[in-house]
Amino acid sequence: MRNHAPFPADLSMQVKDFANVLIEMNKNLPLLPCYKDNPLYENDENVPNASVALSNMELCSILLNSMPTEVQGRFNKMNPTDSLRFDLIALARELQPMVNAISDEHKKRNNNNNSSGSGKNNTSCL
Repeated sequence: MRNHAPFPADLSMQVKDFANVLIEMNKNLPLLPCYKDNPLYENDENVPNASVALSNMELCSILLNSMPTEVQGRFNKMNPTDSLRFDLIALARELQPMVNAISDEHKKRNNNNNSSGSGKNNTSCL
């Protein structure tokens, strides 16, 4: 989940909805099997119990890392010295305006590209 939970590249999803997916996935992590469940390892102190939920800070880190690079860049620019977050839903609210702004910029760019010419090589046909 830490490395394989990308936010949709087209920015079509609400950040809070994506955060809620992470919360639901996190609820199920303690139910997954791990090496510690094997009788050979249950008393072995060197084998950690991996069937534990992630902390709030870890969930926030996953959410930030799931964002497209452009969103991460804006977040880091706005928070150059303090990027740690501990409240996933608050972070989602903080990221949503950035996602909206970037999505709007992409739409404008696409509209400009589509309306810059109606013919081949930006020439119009008569």
